[in-house]
Amino acid sequence: MNLNYRRLASLFGIGSGAAILGLVFTSINTTLPLIQDSLHLPLKTLQWMMLTFGLINCSFLVISGRFADIFGRKRIYLIGLLFSGSGMLIGGLSQTSPFMILSMAFIGLGNSIVLPVSQAMLVAAFPKDQKSFAISIWAVSIAIAMAVGPLASGLLSQFIGWEGVFLAIIPLVAISFLLVLLFAKESKNHVDLPSIDSKGMVFLSTGLLSTVLLITEYSHFSVPMMIFLLAFSITTFSLLWKHSETASVPILVKEFIKSPQFVFSSLASFCLIFYLWATFFLLPLYLQNIRHLSPIATGIALLGVTVPVAFLSPLLGKKYHHHRSWKWIFFGFFSIFLSAILQVFYKDLTAFPLILLSLILSGIGFSFVLSPTAATAFCVVPEHKVGIASGTFITFQEVGGTLGLAICSMLLQLHPNFLSGMRWATYALIVISFLGALCSLMLNPKRKF
Repeated sequence: MNLNYRRLASLFGIGSGAAILGLVFTSINTTLPLIQDSLHLPLKTLQWMMLTFGLINCSFLVISGRFADIFGRKRIYLIGLLFSGSGMLIGGLSQTSPFMILSMAFIGLGNSIVLPVSQAMLVAAFPKDQKSFAISIWAVSIAIAMAVGPLASGLLSQFIGWEGVFLAIIPLVAISFLLVLLFAKESKNHVDLPSIDSKGMVFLSTGLLSTVLLITEYSHFSVPMMIFLLAFSITTFSLLWKHSETASVPILVKEFIKSPQFVFSSLASFCLIFYLWATFFLLPLYLQNIRHLSPIATGIALLGVTVPVAFLSPLLGKKYHHHRSWKWIFFGFFSIFLSAILQVFYKDLTAFPLILLSLILSGIGFSFVLSPTAATAFCVVPEHKVGIASGTFITFQEVGGTLGLAICSMLLQLHPNFLSGMRWATYALIVISFLGALCSLMLNPKRKF
């Protein structure tokens, strides 16, 4: 492959933008206990910081991909970076819970744009037989950032303060913005009608919001209100499904939803991100508040998850073949399942080697699921629809993450004792890893649908 300097600069710029996603996820989660202690925030506020990020992320993911298809992926990508940078600045200057939540809203909006559009820009730059290589670039960029994130967050938090975690990401946003602005080529979808499924976005966002409210705030609602929220959630998701049959360019594209390969790859990714978001919310709280590790020690411990991803993702990208991807995905979920089993035995004095082993198993599992599920899903997607397909696929992921965070944080708060609540949350992670393994079996090409 002949890569001139402009293409290399463009790929580096897009990869830098993707790296921001990994840094945001691991670094902010790692510093949550310090934010809680510094601003005297209850656990509920931390929960809503991350849920706000997830809800806005999910609500705009698909429509961001569609905006990129219509108005230009480069242009929309740059707008997403501006939202991310603004959110980082607000977070770094915030001293109250409303502004922290506002910061995560901006970061979530930026993430909802950068995540699908960065992937779509990379995929569009390569022919069909090299799409897995493009996706591996995207995955490796995120993986390296995830590997750096916990330790960098720990160092910044301990020596500068938690505010430095937010502010330190802004220069990377600026680098990505300049490189993409100067060197990336614009690309659009010239095949489908230039329409936006705003109605579908409303159905998705309101249905997800009512579901999350029902899960997280049920103790504050009367029985009639809970029944109303449940009925409202079911109704809006039903309307979304029905709407997808008549909309010209719907959020849920029927040709994707009717493809078993795309659906089960997306559901497997849903299970993975469910597990990942919940784990990265729970573990820093456990390590710093229960095991009393310093921010740096917490960052080092979380390298057990992120370093295997950084090393294994590029290797798996080179060896990828969609006919055997289901085996890799199954192995990944089996590794995650074992990790969750070990986490059930976490106590206030659990030996550090046992904690590290469970984290390494999670990292190995994540590596074997992340890239193969994406590559397997996109194998059945026409090139001109890669933007909307990327948005749909990642929406599955982010809905999984949002529900994982909502369910596990709800289970955590059901119990006055943190360890007891965390144990129940871990049971949910065991179930979701088992369901992910079942999805991988459905991707076996020898299976008849």
